[in-house]
Amino acid sequence: KTAIVTFHWFKLIHLFPYTLFSTGAVMSANTRVQRFEVQSNGTFVIHNIQLQDRGQYLCSARNPHGIDKMMVTLVVLAHAPKMMLSRHKDMTVYLGNSALLECQAQGLPVPNISWVLPDRSVVRAVSNSQQKVVLFTNGTLQVKNTNYLDKGIYKCIASNAAGADMLSVRLQIAALPPTIQEQLRENHTIYDGQSAFIHCTAKGTPGPTIRWVTFTGAQLRPSQFVNGNLLVFPNGTLFIRNPTVKDSGNYECVAVNSVGVAKRTVNLQVKRSSTTARIMSTSAHSTDVRYGGQLSLNCSATGKITWSLPDGTMVNGIPQSDHNWVHTKRYVMFDNGTLYLNEVGMKEEGDYTCYAENRIGKDEMKVHIKVVADAPIIRNNVYSVVKVHFGETVILNCSAKGEPTPTITWTSPAHRAIVPLSNKYHIANDGTLHIQKIQRFDSGNYTCSARNVAGIDKKVIHIEVLVSTPVINGLESQGVIRKTVVKDQRVLLDFVEKHQLYLTHFTMIKLIGDALQ
Repeated sequence: KTAIVTFHWFKLIHLFPYTLFSTGAVMSANTRVQRFEVQSNGTFVIHNIQLQDRGQYLCSARNPHGIDKMMVTLVVLAHAPKMMLSRHKDMTVYLGNSALLECQAQGLPVPNISWVLPDRSVVRAVSNSQQKVVLFTNGTLQVKNTNYLDKGIYKCIASNAAGADMLSVRLQIAALPPTIQEQLRENHTIYDGQSAFIHCTAKGTPGPTIRWVTFTGAQLRPSQFVNGNLLVFPNGTLFIRNPTVKDSGNYECVAVNSVGVAKRTVNLQVKRSSTTARIMSTSAHSTDVRYGGQLSLNCSATGKITWSLPDGTMVNGIPQSDHNWVHTKRYVMFDNGTLYLNEVGMKEEGDYTCYAENRIGKDEMKVHIKVVADAPIIRNNVYSVVKVHFGETVILNCSAKGEPTPTITWTSPAHRAIVPLSNKYHIANDGTLHIQKIQRFDSGNYTCSARNVAGIDKKVIHIEVLVSTPVINGLESQGVIRKTVVKDQRVLLDFVEKHQLYLTHFTMIKLIGDALQ
């Protein structure tokens, strides 16, 4: 009879040469302790192998007849981390920008990456992208919106069970004070009524903010209108509309960022004009424009410019860079004297007058605008007759060309306008008329009208409704049918339609008593 075998496994350690000692950890068959398991057949299983699991293992098999032993040496393969990049690096970023610090390492098992920051805090896990310091899965560390507190040494540590390796990055924060691209001092002379654009462009890191200071001490910031004639554009340009002598003086541009200040001073001299205003050039005195199009009318002149529209409306100038006006106003006059018309219609036809004026006098020039439109033309405009059977649907085509696009309407034989959408009628977008379930009273002339501001065109289509003669039991055009019956018996009178019929009436005759004798 086979004896039952008992298995035991021992982990051995070397204390002295040639001497083996058990660790005292003994595992029997069908047992599991943490990561270690001995199966019923004596197999020893180590889960999630670690570097410390390497060494010699002794298997002991015993039964009543004796004992046997087997030694197994376990070698765990592992490679300590090794940095793929230089272990020492210097990096400089501009104030306010983001810094990307790379860290790449190889090893077995795959090394874990962590960073030690200059303030000795440690970043180990992949971070939320919304945080200032973010650790990505590839080991790169991002420092957002850097400031001077972020400078220092950043240490990347790559570690696994076999060891660790490290690299360091010294981060420096740099900044550039503002520099103004134009002359720092400039004299600018203009005549009264002549608008001025004074530029101020600055560079720096972080990007500088720009403001203007007038000779009165007033502070002007971008997109701020002051006194109705002073405006600073987002690019730093100062706009002075229709200046007078009292606007003469020093205007100072100040560019500022966190590391410095730059200034530019412009001395503006506004002189009184010694000659009367004069228009030097305009658009052609007569100009055609397509209906619905756009039109620009030029007027180059000395002095203040205004435009008079055909309806008498006066239009004054606005700054050239204020593009929003173009989309919100039907008429816009730019500071260079150009009048812009958006979506020209028939009411824009007429005379436009450009006025130039200064304190000495004025000048004017007229431009006549003619709005050009094409009258509608209906395609295949011939009188036609359409025959349709009673109860069917008929489709009448009517398409037209013209500028602006003509509007299509239909009138019935009763000279009434047809509603575009109803149970009976439907007018499609292309002008096609659909008439449902045609009846006798739908016969007659249908008129299609194509209209726009330039005129009208019409087309007439005649509908003829076809009605079949009633046929009863196969007998056509017979008013009386005779049938012989037996007195006092029930009679069935058949009525069979062979066609689609339109019956105004039919007569049932009741037989009573001896009426048919």
